[in-house]
Amino acid sequence: MRRCIRAIHFAAIAPFIVALGGCGSPIETGPGGWTAYARSGNGQVGIIGSPLPYELVVAVEDDGGRPVEGTAVDWTAELNGEITSAQTSTDATGRARAQFVLGRDPGPAIARALIANREIVRFHFEAQLPPPPPELPYDEIMPIELAT
Repeated sequence: MRRCIRAIHFAAIAPFIVALGGCGSPIETGPGGWTAYARSGNGQVGIIGSPLPYELVVAVEDDGGRPVEGTAVDWTAELNGEITSAQTSTDATGRARAQFVLGRDPGPAIARALIANREIVRFHFEAQLPPPPPELPYDEIMPIELAT
């Protein structure tokens, strides 16, 4: 009876365990037994119209965790920005890089890496307005010299 109850408990929580396992960067399994994921650059925040401080890096690895060299990567800006430079295939470390410049609108921005024309990895960012200029001191009286 105890084994049956434990099996029921496990069966009841198994979907939640599987769901929690997918909470990191998106990992896609390619048709050739490889995975592609956002290695770095995801989740950045920057000033509208400016390049993001860190490059976007997508990684492609085989089932054994080894880098896959020469995989085609097509970079696209999907929302509020543009790709200014991009590496179009993975290097010896299995990585491809791109630079993203935020658009002129505050709010979300998205870049996409299409791996081998089959798998998509998305990078999400936040474009913010620049900080306001420092406030003038309203409690000080300052003389202003004007030429007459």
